[in-house]
Amino acid sequence: MSKWIYPDKETLKWWGEYLEDPTIFLHEYLPLIDGEWVNTVSNTLELLKFDHYNDEIHHKAAHVLYKVCKNHHFIDGNKRSSIIVLYLFCIVNGYMITCSPEEIKKLAKQTADINGSQNYESDIKNIQKILEGVIVPISKN
Repeated sequence: MSKWIYPDKETLKWWGEYLEDPTIFLHEYLPLIDGEWVNTVSNTLELLKFDHYNDEIHHKAAHVLYKVCKNHHFIDGNKRSSIIVLYLFCIVNGYMITCSPEEIKKLAKQTADINGSQNYESDIKNIQKILEGVIVPISKN
């Protein structure tokens, strides 16, 4: 099993409630967060727990973004869901995203626009390369 922490259903539910505060910058990116959203995202994260791939944070984060965004679990809100889950995944693992929300939104849009899964590993590597420049450890000081 992976060394990374994947948010459970309770954490996802709390995260959604927390982000509803209009003073939180991710507030404008919220999809409809209900029980179905929590279950669907939780099931997606369960699949990512296994060590099928590189266990480096940027690689795992690329998979989180891709899987939530591209698998079209929801009629609406896949990109927004991928953004907020990516932030939560990073935070619970002691990392932060240093770029603007608009840049992550652009990355989610680019991810959603990827055609099919024929070049899956190449697509993940491209997303990973971008995330390497913006995901950094949270300082302990």
